[in-house]
Amino acid sequence: MGSSAEKKRFGFPRLGSGMREQVWAGVAPAAGGAYRLVTVVMNGESLKTVKESTLLDGDTPPPGLKAGSPLVLALPRREVIVKTVQVPSSDRRQISQMAPYEAASQLPWPPEESQVAFAIHDSEEPEYSDLVLFMCRKETIQGHLAALKKWNLSPSRIEPAFLSAGRLLWHAEDEAAGFFVADRNGIEYARYARGRNLFSRGTPPEEDPAKVLARSRTIDERMSPGAPCTAVYVAGDAPLDLEELSGVAAPCAVKSVAELPLPSQVAPSDAVCVGAALGGADYDAGGNLLPEREMRLVVLRHIVRQGRKLLASAVWLLLVLVAMGWYFFSREEARATRAEAEIEAIQAEVGNLKEQYEALQLLAGERTRVGLPLQVVLELYRLTPQNIGINSFTYDSRRTLSFGGEAPSFRAAYEYMDALLNSKMLADVDMKSASKPQLGREELVEFKVTCAITGMK
Repeated sequence: MGSSAEKKRFGFPRLGSGMREQVWAGVAPAAGGAYRLVTVVMNGESLKTVKESTLLDGDTPPPGLKAGSPLVLALPRREVIVKTVQVPSSDRRQISQMAPYEAASQLPWPPEESQVAFAIHDSEEPEYSDLVLFMCRKETIQGHLAALKKWNLSPSRIEPAFLSAGRLLWHAEDEAAGFFVADRNGIEYARYARGRNLFSRGTPPEEDPAKVLARSRTIDERMSPGAPCTAVYVAGDAPLDLEELSGVAAPCAVKSVAELPLPSQVAPSDAVCVGAALGGADYDAGGNLLPEREMRLVVLRHIVRQGRKLLASAVWLLLVLVAMGWYFFSREEARATRAEAEIEAIQAEVGNLKEQYEALQLLAGERTRVGLPLQVVLELYRLTPQNIGINSFTYDSRRTLSFGGEAPSFRAAYEYMDALLNSKMLADVDMKSASKPQLGREELVEFKVTCAITGMK
């Protein structure tokens, strides 16, 4: 029945492959004030199986439906007025603003007593759109909500039954199929083409189903001459003679809805409810007659559920990150422990590296001192008077000699400096410092001298 995009646009969701199983439900009024409730198992957004069918009446215990599970109420066609208005616009936002004014001119009741919903379809004429209005009395909606409340049921969506049926029919191979429901609550006929409802009609239950189908087919052929119906699928709990219906519907084939190629066979009495259940995820689809207050509660519950899912995902992610962090931390700690043990083993084997380094430095200094040429030692011995003491000297690769000593006075130190300056073996003689450790006391003068060795043979 058309492309996937068309099916989604006209309210028939694309039932693709899913990931997580969940239970959705559809409910529809039955005879005598009862309701038929059908639950289905969904795999993501695709139907897996029809789980359970229950006829709710005053004595029926509340169903075991999980709180917050999607629940769609399908209303009989007789309770909903449907009007299609062609509007000169393709801007959906603009059309949404026009909808209340268009509905006010179509309502048979005062606006304050009416519940109105709408859907926007593409028109065959360029720059035009089809505005489909769904109108129902508020007291009818509130009556159904109050009745379902007895079983703790709160619909997340309210729609005409022919929209629910359309979700089933798009599975059929026929490009232009019809849907015929006859039960003790009423008789309905609806027709679809290319994923869109073309015509719908509802009558009281006491009428003859064969006559209703014949009359509906006549109107359908007159309204849609370019889109002939290829098959009519029959549903409902009323006993029907398919051969008799085939005679009045000819040349259309009349089939049971149980013949639809669904993953799970659908009983004729459950067809509308199963189709309604498939719309459980269509929170923002057109044609939702749920009052605004209840709709806000549905949206709030949806947000809370999504928030819980996000919170659960965040907690799970946090636990995974903590576990990964602990794993890597434990692994690195183990590696650090092994490395520390290896270092301790190396230290135990080679000893204290610092002490070895200091010993090597001492040996290097001793080697430098030992390597000082003998001529320089003899020259210093000749120039140094008896009252001067030399207590340290160093000699580097740049042939620079540095030594320190003690003199009885500053005068003696500078006289020693003059003697060094007169040496032919020494050059650039410079006294870096000369001082007493404590001023004002009779103590030796400490001095330091640097010079270059030039006359060495």
